[in-house]
Amino acid sequence: VYFSQSLFDCGDIANGVLVFVKIYNKTTTPPVKWLDKITVIHPKDTSAPVVNIKAAHTLFLKQNGTAVLNFADIDLGTWDSCGVNYNGFKVLSKTNFNCTDIGTSSHVMSVPDFHGNLTSKSISITVVDTMPPLLKLKNYPLYLNGAGSTVSLVYANINDNSTDNCALGTATLN
Repeated sequence: VYFSQSLFDCGDIANGVLVFVKIYNKTTTPPVKWLDKITVIHPKDTSAPVVNIKAAHTLFLKQNGTAVLNFADIDLGTWDSCGVNYNGFKVLSKTNFNCTDIGTSSHVMSVPDFHGNLTSKSISITVVDTMPPLLKLKNYPLYLNGAGSTVSLVYANINDNSTDNCALGTATLN
């Protein structure tokens, strides 16, 4: 049996390959051709990508209170024999995080290849806010009364539009 092509790769998937098939009877001299056919072979990719990602990842909120999960931040060598469709990756629950996401939550990373095969893995995402508040204070005159008593100062008197990327907590004066 003679095939004009017997090995196929990912480059052959899109259009198919024209293959010439010839069968000879080699018990005769010279060999006698029994069959001479042409066929089209359509290789298929049925292997899903191999997904190697971190089990856990920490996202740090930026000054604007947001963070974005990028595939490169968690990828440890994801691959596929015919190529990973990196534009098709997604964290099914979300890729954009903000102050309401502070803490740890589980998400599913799904990675497709170019031929519709898909592999999914779970990842634990911890969102943290390490940005300190921007404390702005203003001068405030505090007048004592003439009787020698004390006067209380409250934070609202000296706060000059202090901000935080998430939310200001309770301010106390010591």
